[in-house]
Amino acid sequence: MAENEEESEMAAQFGNMLRVAMGSRMQLREAQARREQMQAAERTAQADQQTRAEANVAAMVNREMYNPEFWRTAGSESIADRVTVAAHLAGAHPEARGAWMHAADVLRNDYGINLELMNKDHPTSLVDRHAALRDALDDYFARQRLDAEADQALAPTATLERESDRDEQLGTDSQLDASAQPSEADQVASQAAAKGADAKAVDEDVHLALADRYGSEAQQDQVHAQAEEQTGGRLSNQYQRVTDAQLAQIERHANTPELANVRSQQADFFPRSTAERIATNPAKTTKRPVSTAPTAGRSQETGVSR
Repeated sequence: MAENEEESEMAAQFGNMLRVAMGSRMQLREAQARREQMQAAERTAQADQQTRAEANVAAMVNREMYNPEFWRTAGSESIADRVTVAAHLAGAHPEARGAWMHAADVLRNDYGINLELMNKDHPTSLVDRHAALRDALDDYFARQRLDAEADQALAPTATLERESDRDEQLGTDSQLDASAQPSEADQVASQAAAKGADAKAVDEDVHLALADRYGSEAQQDQVHAQAEEQTGGRLSNQYQRVTDAQLAQIERHANTPELANVRSQQADFFPRSTAERIATNPAKTTKRPVSTAPTAGRSQETGVSR
């Protein structure tokens, strides 16, 4: 009996110990499951947070890559950082991929740097790509500084050359103007001289024509006076010194109507024949003796004075 009771107690104790052990193990499993669940949730939260952070970084890099002001003021380190981050995030974020492609275009067109060839030289390490891009940008900016210094050194010389060229051009223009002005003045003077010569020639022609006309009229007056002395004033036709056609010709050649009027008046006031005077003054019928020689001389003097 005693042995049976002892065995029963031992079995009960063993059962209690087994239940305690199994319960503890189950509790450990439950605790571990809870911890794993919490860790998974934490990892998920961390992943989501990381994704949001990367998206924000990708958006920021995209804005900077498309901003001309960034490219104008950024240094080699800043550009290399943005390009490396854009390359790292390009697989998961479209904005980062677009930023990297735009940066590659700008670097190729404006800086002469080919990112694709650089990535082929460093296919795995972003750190090596970053260093290679930074060194290439440093070389580019160093060349830019050297070119700027050279331009500044040459600027005074270029300014002096431009001023010298401008002064030389001004001197050449002045000489051309000075040489052109006398030629223009000579041309004007020659034209004026030609016009004066033409006018003088016309005046001489007119004067010669008038002189010939005066001479012929004087001779005509002498002939008429001699004929009148010889015939005793009995000429059959009326004496007319200047005809209408001659007056028109004088006006046309002299181009002055006043001269034609003067010649017409001179013709009107020329002494009339004896027959005309007798017909005009019937009271004076007595004829004076006519002396041929003196009268002819007086007529010649009158013709010459006319």
